[in-house]
Amino acid sequence: MDVYKQIVDVLTIIVISVGGGGILLLGVASLISKIWSEVISIRTKARHDQKLEELRAEISERQDFLNASLSSLSTGYQESHKEIILALQTLWETVLEIRQFVSPFIFPYTVLVRNEYSGIPVHEIGNGYIADGMPRISEEQFFKALPVKDSEIEKRRLFVGEKLWLMFQIYNALSSRLAYKVVKVLNEKNQIPEWDKDFEGRPDPFFNSLSVILEENEIKQIIDIFEINTPQLLLSAVEEKILGEMNELIFGRKLLKIRFEERQKIKTLLEKEQRSAQSE
Repeated sequence: MDVYKQIVDVLTIIVISVGGGGILLLGVASLISKIWSEVISIRTKARHDQKLEELRAEISERQDFLNASLSSLSTGYQESHKEIILALQTLWETVLEIRQFVSPFIFPYTVLVRNEYSGIPVHEIGNGYIADGMPRISEEQFFKALPVKDSEIEKRRLFVGEKLWLMFQIYNALSSRLAYKVVKVLNEKNQIPEWDKDFEGRPDPFFNSLSVILEENEIKQIIDIFEINTPQLLLSAVEEKILGEMNELIFGRKLLKIRFEERQKIKTLLEKEQRSAQSE
């Protein structure tokens, strides 16, 4: 109940009790209750003001903390993003090195359909011109010359993410496997196995890993439509997926959502950067 009302009620009872002479007392009481009401109001306002100031100080403190945190995060993000860009550049340069290294060895798979090389000794394919035009290298030299043996790319694995790292590993394994098949038969003067078969003519389990990166319908479409150059087209499809994952890390959106022209531009710029680095 309101304090002022309580005072008035009590004094009213007194006035009624003492008669008309209580009017003066009622006036004094009204004045006292008014003063008391103002005192209460001032005290209440003071408490509210104090609470408001405390709240403002707390908000200000939290805002300062938030600003400092955001600034720290922004600086950290910028620094880590630089590391991510560098790691992706190193990885893509390695992809290009792998492609350049294996291309001469998988040449028969890019220009011949299956029945033009399957079951035929490599030195008899194309009257020997195919074998004569390919680099001669021992198996030992081949493994020593592989672009990925350690190195720089492994150190930057932290910044490329496990998904992209797995895609890169599969790409490297498949490319090297295709090249090794040809290197081996060139040295043994044997028959080139079909690109998706092992040396015994059985399905090559290496190519099961393609399903980790490419959809089943994507693999089937390439194999069904392109009878020639199939392995290289599959590797190119994996490269596209690698680029897409890189693009998402850099720009925050998948490459598949970017127009074809933009995608090709990114690929061209990366390859141009690689050529520029090699010429220096």
